[in-house]
Amino acid sequence: MIAAGLAIAIIFAACGQNASRRNLNGREPGQAAPADNEQAQDERFIELLKEIYAKLPASVMPDYLKTEAQRDEDDVFNEYTVNYIGTAQSQDDGYDSWNMAAYPTEDNRDVVLIVQFGSGLDGFTLKSDKTLNYNIETGAFTEINRPIDPFTADELIDETHFSSPKLAAKAKAFFNKNKQTVRYSDFDKDGFRIRADLFGYDDDDQYGIQNRVISSRKWNGRRFVTGTRWHLNEDAEEIPYKD
Repeated sequence: MIAAGLAIAIIFAACGQNASRRNLNGREPGQAAPADNEQAQDERFIELLKEIYAKLPASVMPDYLKTEAQRDEDDVFNEYTVNYIGTAQSQDDGYDSWNMAAYPTEDNRDVVLIVQFGSGLDGFTLKSDKTLNYNIETGAFTEINRPIDPFTADELIDETHFSSPKLAAKAKAFFNKNKQTVRYSDFDKDGFRIRADLFGYDDDDQYGIQNRVISSRKWNGRRFVTGTRWHLNEDAEEIPYKD
């Protein structure tokens, strides 16, 4: 899941007449920029998200969102933020969820998409976690390696929260063995937060108390770079680390 480059893998689609020759500012290449404000930019980006959502390849969608009819029926824009949409469905044996976060590149010609879905009951299992590049001019989706600073056990697991060095080492070993043990949350225009996800760890009940580290990744227009890190105190207050 985690890789540093932007290595292109698969082109899913090359249609996009509505977006042809446009960049994120809605202008032809070389066209002068009009007076603008943040609200207008946000409104344009939301309209772009609607275009993207409608055209997303079925391979990054759960069974209940693969077809056009299914996507029309499930209104993911009922509740959304400027760059994040998601939906969840309850089932007798748990729930399913899907979400997408979108980040424009620094030249405003592409959008990097994080698209995830999974299911859960007592815990949550991430079944698909893909990164796509969407070219606004061509309407093409390309699967890419996520351009992100890598996660480490030392970043997300604080030994001082454990009752013994042995338990801390055990948690770190589990994290390093299971390379997809990161939980994403709080997506916004700047990036997102991350925590170690050690569901299945032998001492997971105890670790739930000890897992108080929250870190973040910030989008700089090219990649997600390491951001602020916090820990929760006994009152669940976020205390910044002095890294």
